[in-house]
Amino acid sequence: MLSKDLRKIKKLISILLCMITILAMPLLTVKASSASYFMGDFDFDGEVTAADARQILRVSSKLYPNPLPANWDRRLLLADLDADNQITAADARIALRMSSRLDPLMTVSSIATVNNYYDRGYNVFYNETETVSKTAITGYTNAVAKRYLELVGLKLVRNDITYFNSAIDICKNPVTAGNINKLCAHPGNTHTDATAVYNDFNGKFAGSNKITNAYWSAHRILFPGRDENTSFSQGTCIFMHGQESSFRVRNSQGILMHELNHQYEVPDHYHEEAILNDITSCKRIKKLIGGGSGLCSEEDCNNINGTINRPDTCVMNISRQNITNSKILCSGCKKDLEDHLAKSHHKIS
Repeated sequence: MLSKDLRKIKKLISILLCMITILAMPLLTVKASSASYFMGDFDFDGEVTAADARQILRVSSKLYPNPLPANWDRRLLLADLDADNQITAADARIALRMSSRLDPLMTVSSIATVNNYYDRGYNVFYNETETVSKTAITGYTNAVAKRYLELVGLKLVRNDITYFNSAIDICKNPVTAGNINKLCAHPGNTHTDATAVYNDFNGKFAGSNKITNAYWSAHRILFPGRDENTSFSQGTCIFMHGQESSFRVRNSQGILMHELNHQYEVPDHYHEEAILNDITSCKRIKKLIGGGSGLCSEEDCNNINGTINRPDTCVMNISRQNITNSKILCSGCKKDLEDHLAKSHHKIS
């Protein structure tokens, strides 16, 4: 009991010291452009100052102004500087460092939402409680959100992850380590086929051109003509169905960014043949027809028809990689992403 009280006291002291520091800071300003906002610009004056840090700190302590000022939702959006979908004293400290130019300013110009859902197959496969699984998926999403903000000024908002009572869960009930990799063998609808999985989830939750629904499962799922448990993007949904036995954190973050990029009209450029062992049938080379630019990163496909294709370091070629890699988005994919985010439905209103 004593150690718990000491932790509370230490946390309170930390917040008080942060508040004292903020109150003593001078106002240093840098103006944002009219087409974007600075993260941390809580009062919408086009700059990040110690005054913004003070207001963010008050909000983190649930000390809300009364009445609430105009555009309150947008102010809260800009106050979440560490992209963890909540406002804490840590955000106030970041704003303070930005106002003092100790940390670089972050510009945000667009917004999108990802809503995460999971089924029992996910936590059972990883042999962990649902709470641990939910925390893990939330962490992957926060990491990707932070990277998008750094790379292209995209503010990615998420829901509080929710259980989805999938058809596979219902069919196997109860889901156990003993049946996690078993396929449906009964007559009729085979729930473990990718098409059935898509039909089960698609349309269950509202999606749109700026709202993506992500379904996380680790049940064994069949994809005709492809590897099992392939993650994919279709419609307004992404399906995170990998069984990541090694490098789970790195791979989950990379695959999530890869599939979300598809939602934002960024293409693959890994090698994929329409006709097995016929390199000229590569689906990415086909985009050269009619004067289009090449995509495939395969060495043998590169420079076909005199076109230099996209590099192999990009997440759209290799998804299982560290998203903090400085080359995580090649220039072509970054431009595709920025062009999509410039559309009106992604603008912060």
